[in-house]
Amino acid sequence: MKVEGYLFLGCALFFGASDIVYWYFSKDPTGTTALALAVLLAALIGYYTLFTGRRLPERPHDWSQPELLRTRALRHSRRDRIGRLEADCL
Repeated sequence: MKVEGYLFLGCALFFGASDIVYWYFSKDPTGTTALALAVLLAALIGYYTLFTGRRLPERPHDWSQPELLRTRALRHSRRDRIGRLEADCL
């Protein structure tokens, strides 16, 4: 969720810069207000996704190693446990 959060915060920064430039050149209160609301909406969504992303489990694209390496490591750890169990039973 970090990527999505930072994407929306980047959009908020872009809308904020566009809002300032638009207000400077046009002095139109309606368009300036609409862009200000777009800034607030993008910032709200960005903050929400970053805040919620900390509470959720990791998604596959957040893993530091590829899925193939994760499954191999899991398979080897299962073999080790099975081998230990067989040795304990004998």
